[in-house]
This record gives sequence, structure tokens and C-alpha cells, in this order.
Amino acid sequence: MKSYPAQLMENLNARKRAAGLTSAHTTVDIARLEIPESEQLDALARETVHTIQQGLPKSFPEIYVKLDWVPWRTWSRGGRYQGEWRSRLNDHEMTTGPGINLAMHRRLRNAAVGTVAEYKHLSKFGDVGDFHVDGPEDSVVLVVLHEVAHAIDHTSQAQKAASISLFGNRLVLPQRSEPKPHGIRFIRIYSALRTEFDRVDNSRTLTSDLADELLDRVERWSRVPDDVDEWAKDPLRYTRERRRRKQKTRREQTRGDAL
Repeated sequence: MKSYPAQLMENLNARKRAAGLTSAHTTVDIARLEIPESEQLDALARETVHTIQQGLPKSFPEIYVKLDWVPWRTWSRGGRYQGEWRSRLNDHEMTTGPGINLAMHRRLRNAAVGTVAEYKHLSKFGDVGDFHVDGPEDSVVLVVLHEVAHAIDHTSQAQKAASISLFGNRLVLPQRSEPKPHGIRFIRIYSALRTEFDRVDNSRTLTSDLADELLDRVERWSRVPDDVDEWAKDPLRYTRERRRRKQKTRREQTRGDAL
């Protein structure tokens, strides 16, 4: 029995032959032809990146974009790259700079309507967490914002920038000897992008309202509080209450075992 990717590849090659496409057409080209919405979603992704680029300083390098429609591609990426796909988009000049590489097929398959999930330590915040989408367009915009936030973060780290201007707002980006991929720098950039593109749930706690000390704690979280809103109001009180509840539960369990 053939593996799932191998079967998909065989199906794509069969459609390629049926459509009379040449060997110059890549698997991505063929996969894109199968999706009626692909041109519209591609244009939306590129327009979103262009809008963000306009909101960055003119000295910030151009953000390169790759849109991947192969069905088995599930993860998107954003960062600071030097590679074949980037050089191809830059007239074969090997340059290093910000870029994103998006798994577009997943926007239709897994997140067309419903909730786009974020990383666990971010998930409960209104400006960087899980977000409800009503269609693939919303999903594409969200994944672009997430991956571009990585691209801005990694590029500004390489430039040793302590801050960056984004849509006229100055974001302070603390230097870290070992920065986390979804740490305080990423959180501040991603929050600013989500706010600018109106992808914020104001009914929940916003990271943009947290003091630096609390953001530092979010970056180091190993366990996400059950109620982030209560935690944000008074972290010390919340931690004490949670400890009391645990101790009470432990005592009751011990008493029950003794009986």
C-alpha cells in the first residue's frame, strides 16, 4: 500500500498529464490549479504582507513570501532566511533577510471556519491567542500575521535592535541571550499586528495591557493558569488561592483514603 504523500503525488502527476502541463510546472503549481480560491487567497496573503511592509521603517528589508499549496504541507514558517527559494525570488542573488513560507492548503482543510489555535501559553489572551474565523480569508490573514511577527522578530534580533517602529508605534524589544521563539519580543510584535488588522478579542485579557514584569512571566510559563483573566488582575493572590485549593484537595483525598 502506498504512503499518503506518494498517493497524493501520483494523483497530482495524473492530473498534470490530463491538463497537458509541462515538466516546468511544479507540484505546487499543479496543487494550486485544483483550488478555485487559490488565486484570491494568494493575493490576500501578499497584500497583507505588503501592508505590513508599509508599516515598517523603510530601512527594514523586504519580506519575501512563498505560498505552498501541496496538500501534505501542514506547518507554516517565518523567520530570517537564506536559501534557494529566497535567492530565486531575488534574481538568484544569495541574500539573507526576513521571509515567510505558508502552508496554504491547510487554511482550507483545517481552519476554514472555527477556531485557529495558538500556542498553549498564548492561547487565552485576546490579542495573541486562539481566534474564531468565519472563513479561509480570516485564517490566511492570521497565519500571515503570526509568521511575519517571527520574521520581524528574528530580523530585528540580528540587527540587535532594542525597539522597532510598527505602524507608527514604537515597540520595545528586550534583548535576550537565548530568545524564545514565542517569547516577549514575538508577543509584542504579534499583538501589534493583530491589533492593526482588527483580529483581537477584547472580551479577554490583552498582553498589550500587561506590565513588563507579567509579560516576562508569560514568556517563562511552564503551566498556563486556568483563568488568565483572574491571574492578570492579581497574580500573587491568584497563585496563593490556587495553592490553597490544591492543599485542601490533597487533605480531603488523604482523609478519604484513611476512612
